[in-house]
Amino acid sequence: MKQLLKSFLAFCLLLSSAAISASCTNDCTNDCTNDCTNDTSCCIRSVFIPRSVGANTARELVGWQDYIHKFDVCEFYATGALTFEYERSFKNKRIAEALFGTSTLSFKGSQVAGRNNGTTYPNNCTTGCNGCSVSNNCDSTCTPTCTSCDLIADYFGLATDSVASLSFCPRIENFILDFNFYFGLDEWLEGLYFRTHLPVAHTRWQLFNNNNSCDNGCSLSNDCGTSCNTTCFATTVTSLSTTPFPECYMSSVTCNPLTSLQVALDGQTTFCDMQEKWQFGRFNFCRQKKTRLADIDLILGWDFWKSECGHFGLYLQAVAPTGNRPNAKYVFSPIVGNGKHWELGVGVSTHYVLWEDSCDQSLAVWLEGNITHLFKTCSTRSLDFCGKGPLSRYMLLKEFEADKTTYKGLVNAINFATRQVETSFAVQGDASLKLYYRNCGWQVDLGYNIYGRSKEKGCIQNAACSTVNSRNFGFKGLEGVCCREFLFTGTTAPFTLGARVTGAGTRSGLNSTVSTVASICAVTNSTQVNNRADTFDTQVCLTWNSLTAGTFTDVTGGTNTSGIIVAQESNPPVLVTVADLDVKSALACAQLTNKIFGYVGYAWTDCGDHNPFLGIGAEGEFASRSSNRNGLSKWGVFIKGGLTF
Repeated sequence: MKQLLKSFLAFCLLLSSAAISASCTNDCTNDCTNDCTNDTSCCIRSVFIPRSVGANTARELVGWQDYIHKFDVCEFYATGALTFEYERSFKNKRIAEALFGTSTLSFKGSQVAGRNNGTTYPNNCTTGCNGCSVSNNCDSTCTPTCTSCDLIADYFGLATDSVASLSFCPRIENFILDFNFYFGLDEWLEGLYFRTHLPVAHTRWQLFNNNNSCDNGCSLSNDCGTSCNTTCFATTVTSLSTTPFPECYMSSVTCNPLTSLQVALDGQTTFCDMQEKWQFGRFNFCRQKKTRLADIDLILGWDFWKSECGHFGLYLQAVAPTGNRPNAKYVFSPIVGNGKHWELGVGVSTHYVLWEDSCDQSLAVWLEGNITHLFKTCSTRSLDFCGKGPLSRYMLLKEFEADKTTYKGLVNAINFATRQVETSFAVQGDASLKLYYRNCGWQVDLGYNIYGRSKEKGCIQNAACSTVNSRNFGFKGLEGVCCREFLFTGTTAPFTLGARVTGAGTRSGLNSTVSTVASICAVTNSTQVNNRADTFDTQVCLTWNSLTAGTFTDVTGGTNTSGIIVAQESNPPVLVTVADLDVKSALACAQLTNKIFGYVGYAWTDCGDHNPFLGIGAEGEFASRSSNRNGLSKWGVFIKGGLTF
């Protein structure tokens, strides 16, 4: 027994060392960039991190209570248990609301009549709040308005007259195999024990799910295999146009838009002057899967009071992260474990027998809980821009040459806004209270669990070392990439627009940026850029959406009443920097969940030294509304069995 214990402890230390070596190793400096001063108080985040499948004192506590914390034992003893559990999330629209603020995203082209021109997110709070529910997530400094916000379809390569909407119903499924071991070390010190939990999980995350089927009856259970039509995803209402982008809007020539919402959100198809595919933030229309050892719980405890009636003790708990960390490649990517955070904390374990009789019946109350700190680690996160609203990470950027003036091409902001972020959680707590009834070999548990985690803290890591910082970007908004040269007549207003200039043709490389007005929802012509640096004589350069005939009064910029819009240039262009990124938009919010659980089992106490036990249980967990819908509501069923040694 002693040799077995020593071998197992050595094995745990080896696994812990492996977990340490798996931590972030790409540091190049120790600096952190502060987040923007515009506090994103509404919990709409680009990442969803539920509690680890390994943080479950309810599952750990049931079934084996007669074989742990033994009284009047002066030797080593051990108990091993194996639990298989299936979990599935419910209230799934709340997951979508945590990610997007709504369960349905609406897209409208910039030229669609009636779209919400100029609508912005006040303090990042409003996003299709559907009855002002979002107001519950905002503090007193944030006053949202109940106006839904349509994302600009142009940013995603959809035509300027397109209308589309996409409904989400995410779902998470977990298949968990949890190995539990308890070693009584009373031979060394009465009441001393060591415990470990090794939960292996296979998790499946679906962003688009409608009762496991699509409107056309195509099942999502085959993970979008060849037998599943590629249009099979959730509930969509689309009216996508094939109208080409006008000359000088997305390219120096007319060019075709994307005609599939699925293609647009996958980000792997470029359009017009777009230079590169999305490297991050892609919408995966198939089910994603991950199988990992979630984490390793190492617990060393001492029961300093034990009797026939109960026990009371404290323990130290360390958690070695063996799961995966967020990588931002896809929206709603599966996470197994706690996001690669090392944990250290303390816990309490106690029970007391309330009643027993001579017929081998008893009723006891058990309590176990722990509080841990989640240390700093790094992961890849996609950040929104300060004051631009949730999902502003998908705005369209102009890229400029090294001179920071010459237009080069278009890039989706997701490739700029995704960064390495160093994160931590101040505190996490998990506690379970249960009643335990025993009648001979039969066991019945009924209990309550509460779990809470503070909001995530973090900063951009090694901002100066990111290769994307060597490139130059500015917000495109509705600004064109070039302008069109026309002759005009007259020396005083009104001027008459003449013929298109030949030879010089279309002017290329318009460097105008829209640094303050543009957002993920607001559309407007450029009013804040500088006037063109050159002087006008008999030629004027017009924007992509300007009239090509008529009279006008202003040749220095702006929109004339006749509909003629003279192009402007930024002198120099206003560039985006890492300081424009809102770190809070990529950090998990605080969460609180409540759970009820039960277990029924049988222990064969007359089977020699091994005392096998086996039972079934169920649990239902409910995320509190006070946690801003960032907790995960789920139900689970499990089988637990084990032996003593």
